[in-house]
Amino acid sequence: MWYEDLYSQISSPSMQFLIATGVGTIVGVVLANILNAIAARSSQPLLRACAGRIRTPIFVLSFIYGAKFGINAFDIAANVALQIHQAITVVIFLIITWGLNHIYDSIQENILIPWGQRKDNVTLINVCGTLAHVLIWSLGIISGLNSAGYNVSTILAGLGIGGLAFALAAQDTVSNIFGGIVVLTQNPFRVGDRIEVKGISGWVGNIGLRSTVIDTWMGYRVTVPNKLFTDSPVTNVYARKLYWENLQLKLRHDASLAQVERVQEILREIIDAHPHLAKGSWVGVCKIGEGFIEIECWYGINLWNSDEKDNYADEYTKQLGVKSEIHMQILKALEDENVKLFVPLQRHLVSEPPADAEARF
Repeated sequence: MWYEDLYSQISSPSMQFLIATGVGTIVGVVLANILNAIAARSSQPLLRACAGRIRTPIFVLSFIYGAKFGINAFDIAANVALQIHQAITVVIFLIITWGLNHIYDSIQENILIPWGQRKDNVTLINVCGTLAHVLIWSLGIISGLNSAGYNVSTILAGLGIGGLAFALAAQDTVSNIFGGIVVLTQNPFRVGDRIEVKGISGWVGNIGLRSTVIDTWMGYRVTVPNKLFTDSPVTNVYARKLYWENLQLKLRHDASLAQVERVQEILREIIDAHPHLAKGSWVGVCKIGEGFIEIECWYGINLWNSDEKDNYADEYTKQLGVKSEIHMQILKALEDENVKLFVPLQRHLVSEPPADAEARF
């Protein structure tokens, strides 16, 4: 009868395998559509991201499960069937690990990175993301091998012996990784900061686990091993709150007390009046030498910001520009007050100007 023929066809191993695989595929499509609807309609960014990312792993996992049940319909030798099921078990764990990595990516994108941006430490979050992926994959592979019946402890013991030899041969790499962890956790500098270390001066372009990239003044890109930051002094130029400048004015020995006091007053007035200088300064007579009276002055230039590009292209243009303005104002004030600056004796011996010639010195 026709139904007997239909039953015999359905009960054949090939047809049972196709049916099981088809059911798995249909279940995978349904689950993927459900996740797609969640990703499109959910008001929670994290839920949307997770649903959108794990659609493919869920579909593939459902298909693999269907194929796994379908294989049971075939009459396969026990040892071959065991190997096939072990391989499928490992694949299933790899697919689950794939999905877990996608879930972690969603958590990092929607929770960890915004938190890192608030704390100004996105680089640490990115590096932790790399370590998390390595850890998830390692646990997934070990769990898959263990579930498939392999003796994971024996494998790990073998890897341990080889790992010890590898570690001895890679001490510098381990030191660099340790240095990278120190940099990322202690935050002596961040990407974009200008630093100086071992004669290298420039801007941090990237911080990795093994090395840090520094863009120098000359336009070179220097890759610095991270272990350098654990045993060498590191100067973070951008950590300062002002550009501090030091000025020494050496007045001639015949300057009167009134002139010395007036020069100090002029310095304070110029600094207080300049719009790009911090209020307050250190001004005082620091030395009385042979033939001169030295007045020392410290003042702070406010940090450059991008809103000042019309007047100062960058921080160095601002530092030099403000210093030049200050120096020119000081020279003009000294000229107006008829205050002469000290010149070493050697200069007088080399060239003595005429008695009637006017000079600043």
